[in-house]
Amino acid sequence: HGTQISRKKIASQTFVPMREGDGMEVGNALRIYKLKW
Repeated sequence: HGTQISRKKIASQTFVPMREGDGMEVGNALRIYKLKW
């Protein structure tokens, strides 16, 4: 059980920055899209 909890902790800690990175990528894509228009 201990390893499962630590895995979940690590997953939650790494998942947040990944999602933030995705949001930044979407923002950059929208910015480029607007510039192309």
